[in-house]
This record gives sequence, C-alpha cells and structure tokens, in this order.
Amino acid sequence: MAAKFLASELPLARVRELGADNSTVLAVDEGLWSQCAQMGWFSLGVSDASGGIGYGPIEEYALFRELGRHLAPGPYASTVIAGWVAVANGDDELTAALFQGDRRAGLASGGFTVDAEPGGLVVEFASGLCRVHEVRALQAVPSVDPSVRLARTELGAVVAESNDPLLLARAQVLVAGLEIGVAEAVRDMSVEYAKVRHQFGKPIGTFQAVKHRCSDMAIRVHAGQAQTLFAAMHVARRAPESAFHAASAKLVTTTAAKLNCADNVQNHGAIGFTVEHDAGLFARRAHMHEFALDGKVLAGPIALAPQRHDFHALPDAPSDWFTAID
Repeated sequence: MAAKFLASELPLARVRELGADNSTVLAVDEGLWSQCAQMGWFSLGVSDASGGIGYGPIEEYALFRELGRHLAPGPYASTVIAGWVAVANGDDELTAALFQGDRRAGLASGGFTVDAEPGGLVVEFASGLCRVHEVRALQAVPSVDPSVRLARTELGAVVAESNDPLLLARAQVLVAGLEIGVAEAVRDMSVEYAKVRHQFGKPIGTFQAVKHRCSDMAIRVHAGQAQTLFAAMHVARRAPESAFHAASAKLVTTTAAKLNCADNVQNHGAIGFTVEHDAGLFARRAHMHEFALDGKVLAGPIALAPQRHDFHALPDAPSDWFTAID
C-alpha cells in the first residue's frame, strides 16, 4: 500500500520541487503529510490500546523502507519517535496531535537539528534518555540535501521523555529502513539503465565492469535487509541483544546505501554526475541518513563510527562478524 501510494503521490519530480521551494521551512507536502497521518503511518507501531494501529518494529521497518525508496522529505522518523515518547508519558493530547499529523518533531543530531520548524518539536537522544523538546528558536543553515532542512536550534522546555533503553535501537531500525530503501532504489535504477544503455552495439549490462557492480549492489541490499529484519525482530521481543543488532543494522545499511549510490553514479557514466540526474538525489539523502542519531550507532560499550569503517580497532567486537562485513 505504501509503495503504491508514494509512487502515485510522490514522484521524484515532486521531491525536487519540494527541495527547491525555499518559501517553506520544511520541504513537506502538507496534503501528503495529512494523508499519511490518516493512514496511521505515525502510529503504526503503537498498540491499539494507546490509539495506534497495533503493529510493531517489523512493520515500521517495512514502511520506512518504502519512504526511503521514494525519498519522502520530512521528519517522518523523528515524528514517529516523538509519538512513542508521548505514549510512554501518557500524554494523550500530544499523542493525538502527533498521530493526526497536527504536530511534527525534528531530530537533534551533531549540534544541528534535522527538519525542525518554528513552533514544532525536536527529539533528542542524550544521557540514556529520549527527550521531546519544544523549539524556542532556530536559524537555518545550508544542507547538502535541499529537501532535508538543517538548523541551529535553541531547544525549549521538555514536553515528554523516556528512559526506555530500547528506544534508540528502535529508532536505528527506522533509519536503517530508510537507508535500505535508498540502496534498493539505486540498485533498481542501475539495473534498468544497464538494460537500455548500449555501447559497442550491446547493452552495457553485458559488460563485466557493470554487471559485477550491479551484483555487488544486490548483495549489499540483501545483507542490509537481513540484518535489519533480524534487529527488528529482536527489538520487538525486547531481547538482550537488541541494541547490538540494531546498531549493526544501522552500520550495514549505511554502508550499503553509500556504496550503492556511488556505484549507481558510476554505472550511469557522465550523466550520473550531473545535477539534473536523479542519482544525485539518492546520494545526498544517503549521506544525510548516515549522520542521523549523531552520526554514530551505539551498542552497549562500543561506539561504531560508520564514516570511519575502522572495524578491527573496535574493542570487544566479535572479530569474525566484523571481518564478514568488511
């Protein structure tokens, strides 16, 4: 349902439009946002007793995978997270406002906020807590992805908070879903182009240099999907290893999205480097997702920095696991 809806209502041309429109604080199609709320997307993983749809992390992953594939602009993940915290606090008014799409929450990350807005909310993970703040003031700063708004934000009062140790892991599953959606979309883009682009009288997909890259892209997607579903199942059961597997999913999918975007540009040749081509839209979004949740993934005592990929230097890491990923 999500795939069909987004394909119809949010083509990439519309994503470009929203990113280019600087008259609004957020690159959000208000009508689309309202429809998403009506379909229960912001309350998908919340029990029906708390006003939600009654699914869990696995279904949330499936939804966010489609949001990633279609580069849906707006604070979808952070608004969902804010809803979890509002439910945990028993704040019915805030919960209803978030679920109905009347309020949105950006995400604090690395000294910036992502997709925050005046009068809105901001989700912050700090000191073992997940807090939802009011926005007191913000100053926009340039973003590498024009459809993702960055700002320096002065945070106001805390309106809700939770010390649930699995909230970060559950949030990482959402971001991993966005990243695997990006990785899948550019894989499919490369495969389709390799069928129709001809060189020396043959489709370029017949050349090893191209088809091997496409195969690598497919393998990365497969690994990312498997790890993220595994993490989602652990989070759903609140298993002791949930934090580690969610951190692993964030790392594997971030790597898959970035490398697949790079291969996609390479497969398209010169046109893939142009600003007019859609390959760049996905590359920018993959970069922004990498730095969600302060650009690092946390699993117990180890902090993994996806931008470094220095796997073997990490303390207490299962060496065979990291070698396999490497």
